[in-house]
Amino acid sequence: MFIARKEILEKYCEWLFPILQFCEEKIGSKSDSYQNRYIGFLAERLLTVFLEYHKEYKVTRKLFTGYSGYKFRIASYTPSASDFAPNITKSIV
Repeated sequence: MFIARKEILEKYCEWLFPILQFCEEKIGSKSDSYQNRYIGFLAERLLTVFLEYHKEYKVTRKLFTGYSGYKFRIASYTPSASDFAPNITKSIV
């Protein structure tokens, strides 16, 4: 799940959707319905690229550790550099 301010989300979408559209035009659709989800899988991977490029955004992971009545217990941590794909630089974006 990706939760962000409107400005960040808009910036991400402006960057992401042209890439996804290009890939969909080049690759097209697959005969297997599961394989047709490749655009969604690609979008998930590209979120990491976007966040690695934009170091100014604070990334905090929220882990749902349990459920009690109407409340979720949430543990929060800030990810280390090893949580992201290695060797991603600004030159590839």
